[in-house]
Amino acid sequence: MAKSEVLAQDGMAENRGVTMRIAASVGKTLLLNPILPILVVALPLFAAFVPYYATLANLQNLLLASSILLLLSCGGALAMITGNIDLSVEGTLCFSCMVIAWLMMPSPPGSGLELSPFITIPLGILIGVGIGMLNGLMVQGLGVNPFIVTLGMLLTLKGAAAIPTEATTIYSLPPTYSWVGYNALAGVSWVVIIAFTVCLLLAIWLRASVVGRHIYAIGGNSEAARENGISPLRTVMIVYGISGGMAGLAGWLNAARLDSASASAGDGITFTVFAAIIIGGVALSGGAGSLWGVLGGVILLSSIDNVLNLIAINPLYLNFVRGAVIIVAVLLIVVRQRLASRFRLQESAA
Repeated sequence: MAKSEVLAQDGMAENRGVTMRIAASVGKTLLLNPILPILVVALPLFAAFVPYYATLANLQNLLLASSILLLLSCGGALAMITGNIDLSVEGTLCFSCMVIAWLMMPSPPGSGLELSPFITIPLGILIGVGIGMLNGLMVQGLGVNPFIVTLGMLLTLKGAAAIPTEATTIYSLPPTYSWVGYNALAGVSWVVIIAFTVCLLLAIWLRASVVGRHIYAIGGNSEAARENGISPLRTVMIVYGISGGMAGLAGWLNAARLDSASASAGDGITFTVFAAIIIGGVALSGGAGSLWGVLGGVILLSSIDNVLNLIAINPLYLNFVRGAVIIVAVLLIVVRQRLASRFRLQESAA
């Protein structure tokens, strides 16, 4: 065989090897990122077949609609990674924004204190942190079931939010408070910029910090983590504190966007938050999941709502379509997890 033919065959074999390695790498990436295959299929289909979906104005609206859900979902995902659950984020959002609106506004319907937004904005976030840490103390310190604790807190906070104003909606909030809801940078709302930046920093912190590793360790095996010197109580309280703080921040951004605070703020978002976390690949049993995956879950669910509005579907079918999509997405994730287990691929931790 001529030398040139041998070299040609070697080159072809090398190219096939490179192609196979690329294909294997792509396959592994798809299997270890549960939301990615769904987004790869769904978003191009939306762009191709749904009028106005891929327009700049609609994408800006989509990001704005995703912002509050993203904050709540990222906070809730941390709790689920530890093997717990936080159903109280909707109540924290509602309670924090109502309390700070009440403190800022003249009487009635406000308190008459007319506190500066520079005081009430951080106060609202701190209220969320305090509520979250109380959840963590009851869950980990007292050993109360996290579902019961956070569901009870949700109902308590939703009820308490209506008391100061007797369920009256507060309108025309101070301009300094609502500024982020009415202004943009390069066409992108400050609500979007703040929400996505905070979640990006949280994702980096979860991946790179010692506490982040402790969160995964506790979710994987709490007793083993304790034996290795990790404090479950401290870590779980930090996690719930962050989740509450994210909900408090979401309360401010939501009220600023609407220029109003209401006792019905966030109604029903708990179920969407839970769906985004599960679709994003966070394990119900704890110890595995990614905030990047949660972002994908948020984008998918927000896109579905956006598409349903764009095609003007009959409102009677909205919940049916949303529920069906969630079920299908979760089934696809289960298939992905079984394939990953079959090929012995390591789940992504962050």
